[in-house]
Amino acid sequence: IILGELLAMTWGIMTFFVTPIIAQEQLGALSSIKQSALLMKQTFGQSVGGQFGFGLILFLSFFVISPLTAVAITLITNPMAGIIAGILIFMLIAVIVNTATTVFKAAVYQFSHNKPTGEFCSDMIKTNFSTNSTFSASCLID
Repeated sequence: IILGELLAMTWGIMTFFVTPIIAQEQLGALSSIKQSALLMKQTFGQSVGGQFGFGLILFLSFFVISPLTAVAITLITNPMAGIIAGILIFMLIAVIVNTATTVFKAAVYQFSHNKPTGEFCSDMIKTNFSTNSTFSASCLID
């Protein structure tokens, strides 16, 4: 189990930029994976703090929000409606989180190439993707 988790984490780090690379550089899958791993190693080392927040949201939705929704609907109507509601809520949150993750990856990719990051604050991206973990509050004041 531990080896599997380590492999999954390594794969996640290696493939972090695959979607933006395919979209912007129009490379194939294998070339994009190689480019993603190289870019992650060159630019951000081993720290991938931004992914933690998205994973935490998904974890909480699976183990807290969906079950609570299922129980509430079950108490109001019937068990089958509760199960369906819990599954639908989890699926909705998963789609939202995965979309937000992809947008965030694209912004970090842009940042790594010194391009504009849109609505994302460059200081916050730099903080989440560096080995020094001091937080910059300059992004919060707009």
